[in-house]
Amino acid sequence: MKIVMGSKNKAKKEAIELALKELNISDYEILMLDVNSFVSSKPIDGETLTGAKNRNNEVLQYCIQNNIDFDLLISIEGGYEQVDNYYFLVTYAAIIDKEGNEFIGKSQGLQIPQKMFEWVKNGQSLNKVIESLLGTQDNKKSNGISGYLTNGYYKRSYFDSSAVISALERLKNYENYEMVEREMNKMNIEEKEENLKKYYSIIERYHNGEFGDNYLTLKEILRAADEEDLLDKMSIEEIDYLINHSSGMMRWMFSNLKQKRLENTSGIKRNLAK
Repeated sequence: MKIVMGSKNKAKKEAIELALKELNISDYEILMLDVNSFVSSKPIDGETLTGAKNRNNEVLQYCIQNNIDFDLLISIEGGYEQVDNYYFLVTYAAIIDKEGNEFIGKSQGLQIPQKMFEWVKNGQSLNKVIESLLGTQDNKKSNGISGYLTNGYYKRSYFDSSAVISALERLKNYENYEMVEREMNKMNIEEKEENLKKYYSIIERYHNGEFGDNYLTLKEILRAADEEDLLDKMSIEEIDYLINHSSGMMRWMFSNLKQKRLENTSGIKRNLAK
């Protein structure tokens, strides 16, 4: 397997190697390219994922322009993330296969104090602080911030490898994802069919006089049948189906419901346009 990587950072290369080893992939070669992420050197929130994707897009263009064959393009970007009042170190990995499909992975998040997050947000470097403590100049490309903060447990390559594994697992097991989506579609169809059956059951009870009043509105019929919530679940297509398969008062009521639904939809669109 030929992998082209969007960086010449050795820690990122080691992260990919660790991920491949974890997934029992041994037959591969890695070509390292120096490309731009087009985000800040200390990306925050959405910038981090954008940086990984930008790197991969740059690698893709380079491969196309230089006729370089590949099986996978992999780019890694580390950054910072705020969730409510909590702050984390995170890494994203972006993968593009030779068919052009893209897969995204995310690492575990390592919590950091707000003071560290604000330090980075103000344009300053945590790596510089750590390197000052250690008297070195290469922490970013070796142990990393996560490695220092965890006494070497979350060494940068190990921390980043989980993002690569996450993306690779999505790629390797796409059939499982497709099976779940097909089952979701099937269940959605079955739910709609069940709702229509409930409606027809209510209509039949109405025609059989179970509600004791031939002039009940549709809302009153549904309330009497303890199915009022179904009224809001109907789509225009379902209402059309009921209009076409009913007659008399019921057809009039379903037509009236459709008109109100369309008026409400138009009103929402008008408000959004303002």
